[in-house]
Amino acid sequence: MKVSEFRKLIREEIRRVLREDIRVTKKNGDVLEIDIRVTKKNGDVLEIDIVVDDVKVGNVDMESWDDGKTYTISGSNIDEKFRGEGLYGIALLQVLDEYPNISIYSAFRSPEADRAWTALMQKLGNKYSIEQIKQDRQLVYVLTKNK
Repeated sequence: MKVSEFRKLIREEIRRVLREDIRVTKKNGDVLEIDIRVTKKNGDVLEIDIVVDDVKVGNVDMESWDDGKTYTISGSNIDEKFRGEGLYGIALLQVLDEYPNISIYSAFRSPEADRAWTALMQKLGNKYSIEQIKQDRQLVYVLTKNK
């Protein structure tokens, strides 16, 4: 076996294990195996694809405007049939697990975003923190991983 083939095999196994670790049980009892794929571009953009059963069902894009440690969500979308399953929050927490020294800011407000952040706050546990701050008379959520 060539070294490149071996490396590919290892990467695939790592992805398989990660997928097995991220599971969501839907209200009807079905289990979704989720793969969060994070691509870092130029040090200031994170592109997150949310993949279920090898099909992309959503994405979250973030940009860092200054220090590379503060990222603002610049866009997100979840396929309508997968909304309400917690995928947005799972994606954000996976990003923090991969990049534990960053802070994620969300200034965009919509009914869907408010529901997602409210649900995330209720399920957070003690591994992560959400702070609500006022910035330019606007509510901003700041998500971080506790040290």
